[in-house]
Amino acid sequence: MIDKANLDQPPRQKKTPLELEDVALEGSKFRRCNLTHTLIINCNLMGVVIDDCNLSNMSVHNANLADSRIENVNYAGSTVTNANLAGVKIENCSLEGMTINGILVEDLLRKWQGE
Repeated sequence: MIDKANLDQPPRQKKTPLELEDVALEGSKFRRCNLTHTLIINCNLMGVVIDDCNLSNMSVHNANLADSRIENVNYAGSTVTNANLAGVKIENCSLEGMTINGILVEDLLRKWQGE
């Protein structure tokens, strides 16, 4: 039950949200899907590929994203809380307005660079 969305299709909020619970999805591929408002609970996502999908208003809780690769993603307005970010690499990303514990990352980088 995964919508094949094109960019002109309205968001999932006008449909029944997709809820996946206790599902083994390892190795699955989702391409050009509208997964807006999707709820994923206690599912195995090891090796899952999500390509060119709308994930806006999606919630991810208690997820293991170890060794994940995340590219070309729009996180504008998103919140990350209670996450283990040890060893995370952030490269070639716009950090405008990004805060860590209320402190602008741009200010932190300027101070670190001695500006």
